[in-house]
Amino acid sequence: MDLLIAGSIAALIAAALTWIFTRSGQVILRERLRAREEDFARQSSELERNRAEFRLLQERASSLQAELAATNAAAEARLAELRGSHDRLKAEFAELSAAALRTNRDDFLNQAQQAFAQLRESSAGDLTTRQAAIVALVQPLKESLARVDEKVADLERAR
Repeated sequence: MDLLIAGSIAALIAAALTWIFTRSGQVILRERLRAREEDFARQSSELERNRAEFRLLQERASSLQAELAATNAAAEARLAELRGSHDRLKAEFAELSAAALRTNRDDFLNQAQQAFAQLRESSAGDLTTRQAAIVALVQPLKESLARVDEKVADLERAR
């Protein structure tokens, strides 16, 4: 009996040890399971936050792309408007400069004609004065030559 009691006690001790080890293994497994569930919940929450942030970033990117397209369209329209204004101003400047050149040319020609007319008048007056001065210089010579001719004619008649 002692042996039976000792075997029973050993079996009880073995069962208790098995139960304790099994129980502590279950506790460890439960603790690991709980830690993994917490980690899973934390990672799921982080994944959800990342997805929400990704959606917000996609919406922001779409908004920025639309804004960029609108800005580009406005810039192209402004550029076309500026090119049109440039061409118009270039044509207007060419027209105004041609008109100014014509006006200046006409004014110059009028002034030149007036200057030449005054010069002609003054030259004509000078010519008359010079002719009179030349006649005044030549007249005494003419008269003197006429007297010499008369004397020569008288001498020839007398001969």
